[in-house]
Amino acid sequence: MTIKQNDQLNWDRLVKSQVAIWEVKQKIQKRRLSSGPKSVLSKSVITISRTHGAGGDNIAAEIASLLKWQIYDRELVEYIAQTCQIRNRIVECFDERKLNQTHNWVHTLLDKQVLGMEKYFRLLHDVIVAIAEQGQAIIIGRGSNFIVEPQNSLRVMITAPMNWRVNNIAEAQNITAKEAKKVVALVDSNRYAFVDRYFHRSANDMTAYDLVLNVEHLSSTVAAKMIINNLEIKLQASKARQMNERLVV
Repeated sequence: MTIKQNDQLNWDRLVKSQVAIWEVKQKIQKRRLSSGPKSVLSKSVITISRTHGAGGDNIAAEIASLLKWQIYDRELVEYIAQTCQIRNRIVECFDERKLNQTHNWVHTLLDKQVLGMEKYFRLLHDVIVAIAEQGQAIIIGRGSNFIVEPQNSLRVMITAPMNWRVNNIAEAQNITAKEAKKVVALVDSNRYAFVDRYFHRSANDMTAYDLVLNVEHLSSTVAAKMIINNLEIKLQASKARQMNERLVV
C-alpha cells in the first residue's frame, strides 16, 4: 500500500490512538483473567472475506457496533505492518513462542518456500497474529482466514449473486451496469490473486471458511447477528468438547 505524504500524519494519529486503546484493553483483560472467568468471546476474532459489492464492509461495521469490537481493514493492517515502530509495539505484546507456533501452523497450509521468500508476508502475518491474539477484533481480508487459529475464530465469506453486486456498485458509484461489472470483476480478481500469491490457495475454496453467507436477501444488521450467533455457537461447542476431552483423560 502506498501512503500519500499528506495523509501520513492522519494515519499516524489513527493508528497510535488505536494502539494506545489496545494496550489499555490488554491490561484490563489481564486483570479480568486473574480475577475470574472470562467471556467466551473475550479472546475470539472474526475474519471477513467478501466478494466486491456484497457489502462485507458494512456488515463488519454492524458487527463492530453490536460487539463494541475494533475493525482492522486492509489499509489499517498493511499500514501497521509497514510502520516499524507501531508494528513492534503490537507484536512485542506477545512472546516469540506464540508467533512461532502460528508460523508453524501456517507452514502446514502453505508452500514451504512462501514465508522465507516474502518479507511482506512475514510482516503481515505477525500483525494479524497479534491482532487475533488480542481478541475482540474483526479483520477484513488480507487472507486473515488462513492465518488465525480456527478454534478461536469464525472465518466468514460474504457474497451474493453477480447481478446483485453489480447493481450495488453501479448505484453506489453512479456508473452504468456495464462499467460496474468491470469494477466488480477487477476487484474480485485482485483479491483472488492476493490469496493465490501468498497462500497458494483459492479464495473460492469454501473449506477455508466456517460460514458462507449469501446476503442477497439479508440486511447488514441481520447478517451481522447471524455471524455473531454462529461465533457463539462454535466457541461454546469447542469449549464443551475440550471439557469432555479432559474428563475422558
